[in-house]
Amino acid sequence: DIQDEVNSYLTAPIAYKNTHILDWWRLNATQFPNLAIASQAILAIPATSVPSECTFSAGGRICNNLQGSLKAGTIAAQVCLQSWLNFFD
Repeated sequence: DIQDEVNSYLTAPIAYKNTHILDWWRLNATQFPNLAIASQAILAIPATSVPSECTFSAGGRICNNLQGSLKAGTIAAQVCLQSWLNFFD
């Protein structure tokens, strides 16, 4: 169950500061198979994978639709979730 996997991950020992994140996920993929797949998908995204105009327009659509009543963190989370949904479609 994914919830058990997340709980196990959250209680796992913290990696050392100089640990290479992709190596850590490779070593722990059997313990956290679903999270390893998700992390590889997320970590593979280049920092400039989405033009800034697209991101800002997505945030603008959310603000306009909800009359700007959301906090910045909520809007950022919504934009992020929408981009993940688009990625997996």
